[in-house]
Amino acid sequence: MNAVVRIIFPVAVVGLLAAPAYSGLVDSPSPLFDGRAARTIFYVPNVIHNNGMETVFTCTSLDSTTIRIGIEIFDSIGGSPLNDVSDPSGNGAEDVPVGGTFTVGTDNTEVLSEDEVIAGLPANIRGGSARIVSNSKRIACSAVVLDESFSNDASCTAGLLSGACVVDSECDSAPLAGDGVCTPKGLPGGLAFPLKVISKKQRGD
Repeated sequence: MNAVVRIIFPVAVVGLLAAPAYSGLVDSPSPLFDGRAARTIFYVPNVIHNNGMETVFTCTSLDSTTIRIGIEIFDSIGGSPLNDVSDPSGNGAEDVPVGGTFTVGTDNTEVLSEDEVIAGLPANIRGGSARIVSNSKRIACSAVVLDESFSNDASCTAGLLSGACVVDSECDSAPLAGDGVCTPKGLPGGLAFPLKVISKKQRGD
């Protein structure tokens, strides 16, 4: 009987090298400010840019020299930042002087005066996040989500206090239309709530 000879050919399994998939604000590479990697100072969960609800960030420099501060926005599913703060146009970043305050929003709001609005964001960010970066750790920041139509218009506020609507066009038409009471835009139903700003553990001076 002829012997059966089995010849086994080795098969090389070649894995395709893919670009790294970053999972979000924790492991995405730090942006560059003046050629150097910026420090991550704070993380902010629950960023919203959807249906008139906007997130506004405010940071104050506590440093003794001009510094740069940037706000990076991330989608709820993670991934790379949605804006590039290292770009020369400074989409979400700005140089802040000694003791200065920088306010940036996901869109313009009526109640706050944003120094900058982050451009190019998707229309419906819900449950996103943000990373606050800087070339200095000496900053203090806060974040708030609010109804972009929430108004502190002086005439409307005065009307509200006096009980008479002074300028109808600057007040809500519903549900209190015709009752003679001035209701600031966004109220009732206007929302404003602070977000938790989480500090990254810092070492050194």
